[in-house]
Amino acid sequence: CCWIYKISKGPLDAAFFSGVMWMRFFLFVILLFLSAPQVSAADTVVLLHGIARTGESLSPITRVLQAEGYDTVPLTYPSTTNNLSGIAHYLRQGPLDAAFWERAGTVHFVTHSMGGLVVQDYLNTYRAEIPADKIGRVVMLAPPNGGSEIADLLHQLLPYQWYYGPAGEDLTTASRRGAGVNPFYELGIIAGTKDWS
Repeated sequence: CCWIYKISKGPLDAAFFSGVMWMRFFLFVILLFLSAPQVSAADTVVLLHGIARTGESLSPITRVLQAEGYDTVPLTYPSTTNNLSGIAHYLRQGPLDAAFWERAGTVHFVTHSMGGLVVQDYLNTYRAEIPADKIGRVVMLAPPNGGSEIADLLHQLLPYQWYYGPAGEDLTTASRRGAGVNPFYELGIIAGTKDWS
């Protein structure tokens, strides 16, 4: 049900995987994972951004998916005013409510960073209320499933707390410990292993 594509630091990284090439590579992998023999008119892709971003931040991916025939729903959610559970609740009460699932055909998710944690929380929390036959594939780009060492370093600072809000605390490695990914859906993760040096 799952695959993980890790990008390791190597001699070709700087030459090949830079700027536009990264975006093209990610789009290729997303389309490869989402591709079915034929996209149904009812296939929808929900796009979930990372912390302190908006649905517009995923517009290059949105445009490619639309060109491939998918209906897209690039959501903007309150990523800095709620914790992960609160964001999942917001999605269930708003854009991804019961009426959305009644209208939808197959629904796929493409997420970036914290959006991956949001979709996990949403799908796990509301699993019993979402028709299982309508959940498609989930593609996560760089989800902090194990937490973020940057969040560990900064989460006690007032500017971090003010800017990132409750969700910023949910990104620490301590808060993510034991919160492993246990998907009941097809999952693809694209993650890097490149360090800061």
